[in-house]
Amino acid sequence: MPASVSPKQKQRLDQLIAHALRAPQPTVDWNLPVTPRLWVRSAVYRVMVSQLYHGEIATAQLCALLHQRIDDDRVRQWLVIQERDELRHAAMYHRYLQRVGGVVDSDPVFVRTLSDVLAWRGDFLGQVLVFHVLLEGEAVQLLRNRFRCPLFAHISRMILRDESRHILFGRWYLKAQLENMPADRKIHWYATIRALWYENAEAQLKLYYGSHLPKWLRRHWLNRRWRFQQRALVRLGLVVDGQLTCNGILHRRIGIS
Repeated sequence: MPASVSPKQKQRLDQLIAHALRAPQPTVDWNLPVTPRLWVRSAVYRVMVSQLYHGEIATAQLCALLHQRIDDDRVRQWLVIQERDELRHAAMYHRYLQRVGGVVDSDPVFVRTLSDVLAWRGDFLGQVLVFHVLLEGEAVQLLRNRFRCPLFAHISRMILRDESRHILFGRWYLKAQLENMPADRKIHWYATIRALWYENAEAQLKLYYGSHLPKWLRRHWLNRRWRFQQRALVRLGLVVDGQLTCNGILHRRIGIS
């Protein structure tokens, strides 16, 4: 591990594990109606939900990889729990997608990003950071919208309970490890995450809206959404709020402490 886990942190992780093990297995009411009532075309709706499905599969793969690379028994136990959750979520999304036309391939930018991150060798904290921001953080925001479909809203509520625990673990683990990360590595990972996020968010907007959005509106939406992610990275300790410009770019003359 990049840093040791303190007794207090171990106690917190034990509480998370115990809570996850006690949580009842959800039972989906598949008889609920499927009525998305979205402003997007049905084909785009399938892509949006399929992105969630593919993201769950990729996160489960990352959990399996990290289980081989991390030597802390408690963290490894958590990874087994989270991998189980992610695969269960994927199965729920898959069954839902069969009701709306089936799973479709992910956006090529999204696919490339996930495959590249999963293939990284070296500092696995970077993998955890990217997945924490690009997948779990964005997925939770998307799930909270719930698309106004009764069945999808029902599924979302169940998945959000698990994802809230996953995000809590990610915040706890990353914050503990980032305390000991050198300043230059923090700068590197912040710049990497920001670039990947904008690349994927741009691709998503193009997929959903085509070329119809004015450039100023697209940039406004992207910058507003990035500020949400930026605040999460500040809370983790990857960056300091006063060291950022309004666009979330690091001031070059100021180092990360």
